Amino acid sequence: METTQTSIFRSARSLRIMTVLAVAAFAAAWNFTFLSPVLKEVAADAGVSKAAAGQLVLVSAVVAVVFLVILGPLSDRYGRRPSLMLGLGAMAAAAFGSAATSSFPVLLGLRAISGVGDALVLPSAYAAVSDYFEGKDREVALNVLLVPLGAAVVAGLPVVVLVSEVTNWHVAFLVFGLFNAGAMAAVPAALPGVTLKRVAHPHLLAHYRESYGEVLGKPAVIPILVAAILGAATWNGMVVYAGSFFEDELGAEGTAKALLFAALGASYVSGGGIGVVLARRLPPWPIAVPSGIAAMALPVLVVSTTAVVPIAVLLALIFAASRAPGVGALNNMILDLAPHSQATAISVHGVVFMTGAAVGAGAGGAAIAIQGYVAMGAVFSLLAAGALFALLAPASMRARSGAMSEAPVEGARLGPSG
Repeated sequence: METTQTSIFRSARSLRIMTVLAVAAFAAAWNFTFLSPVLKEVAADAGVSKAAAGQLVLVSAVVAVVFLVILGPLSDRYGRRPSLMLGLGAMAAAAFGSAATSSFPVLLGLRAISGVGDALVLPSAYAAVSDYFEGKDREVALNVLLVPLGAAVVAGLPVVVLVSEVTNWHVAFLVFGLFNAGAMAAVPAALPGVTLKRVAHPHLLAHYRESYGEVLGKPAVIPILVAAILGAATWNGMVVYAGSFFEDELGAEGTAKALLFAALGASYVSGGGIGVVLARRLPPWPIAVPSGIAAMALPVLVVSTTAVVPIAVLLALIFAASRAPGVGALNNMILDLAPHSQATAISVHGVVFMTGAAVGAGAGGAAIAIQGYVAMGAVFSLLAAGALFALLAPASMRARSGAMSEAPVEGARLGPSG
């Protein structure tokens, strides 16, 4: 077990582990946001409206929610490597299929498969951090994994835009499929085996009860999950409609749109770096609250300042940078509450995250249809206000969560399994 903070960055073994986990997290984040910059083109080729094409994002999120419930405890039971390989393989298959069709019903089915892949990859990548690191190292490593989530916007979405401009969006899906296939091949070679933190119950249903009981049986988890679902609705809703907003309100198309996505991702990555620094010095809650305040204020400001494009862009960049530290803090708060059921805990967080993403996609589309982008920004600021209210829950609940975070996290021992 790596136990010193510097080992995350200086040990070759730790760098190898963090690299493969980062690649997996990047693939999952890229999968989820992949359609954002080409939504209009996909809609045109599939013969549906832009709002209907947005349901491709919705169906992936809904399927991911369902399968997170099922698959998270199985990662705790059988190990991270099988889940990561299956998930990356599912996303590769869905991408290859999408490269070969413009049929809207077929694309819906393939996006559902990609949702299963996300449900396998994200909880296993994040839970694996606790298999290899503990204490402050784990908190720092989780914040490091936020960097590839932002990098999916910095690198992944500009690739989608540029490949689609040079060829078409089908070729962009082909590139994504190849990336996932390569990541799947790297997992067994790069990740050491671990001994699971507890002996799995021989009966599968009892294992589910134990895993979810450890996570959901604590009152302190409720405000965290409420904040997570409303925060996800705000962030992902803004991302889903960012491409259309850039074109319709800021007049950015082609390369200009790609550069805006890259700038947003770079801001998110910068926020992840700030989160790493803060995680070394502060407990999670004081990091999460300022992030929530920014999420409440900025969406409505972004959409209200389009008459002065540089100001709108600057506010959007600040919004992206403020998101990453809050996500890392919520992840650590959840994991502190369930030391023996890490993938289940991340899956619960993932369920509310994907539910929030679905809410954001639906609410954003409805607001745009009714009153345009200003209404969309107002809706997302209102949702973020709810998230902040949840974080400012009664002090007794925060104290219970804080007490859990001070308890040592039981570490895994290296071994032949998983």
